[in-house]
Amino acid sequence: MLLRIASLWLFMAVCGSALADSRCNCSTKLGKCDARVKLEGNRLLVSSSAPQCSMVILLIDGQPRVSNVTDGISSEEWLGPTASPKLEVDSCTICADRNYPQASAAPAAAPGAAFIGTWAVDGRCSWGSNSYTFRIERVGAGGEVSASGDFGRCSFDGGRIEGSSITMDCSNWLNRVRYAGRLVSPTQISGTYTQSTSSETCTWNARKQ
Repeated sequence: MLLRIASLWLFMAVCGSALADSRCNCSTKLGKCDARVKLEGNRLLVSSSAPQCSMVILLIDGQPRVSNVTDGISSEEWLGPTASPKLEVDSCTICADRNYPQASAAPAAAPGAAFIGTWAVDGRCSWGSNSYTFRIERVGAGGEVSASGDFGRCSFDGGRIEGSSITMDCSNWLNRVRYAGRLVSPTQISGTYTQSTSSETCTWNARKQ
């Protein structure tokens, strides 16, 4: 454990120094962010909830790796010894960014800001699929969601955002629906939903418009 912690600090120090000469300056830290990582083929895709530079510390099979994320997402080649490594996010830090000279820690102080906007949804169950749009209008300081749209022919009842996760409820005279999802990139939410009229767990994917 001590060796891993020491390795992390070494990686962060080296990364912060190197990035100071480019667009990102991670020696100046502006706050925390949410990050995710996945492997597609031989590419590591790392996403951050912050649009400006982020320093994401990954653990790949327990070993630290630093990813410099700009504009919310990065793609890096994976040439490691295993084809399916265990991927974890250790931390995500918002850095000073020359493209955002007025940036501050505001993204971290505004939970759920990345969710605000109009989303086109594709919902799928065993019996078929449906498509519709909804709009997240506002996210309160406590993560409360204000939204509008048809939500697949039901009315929005309420929702909450915690970090990169979102839950929403809607209903009509016949059915109650609970959506649960996660922001997998700045423009995509993926998750599942359940209905009071069925025991099936269905999937939904949303793209930001």
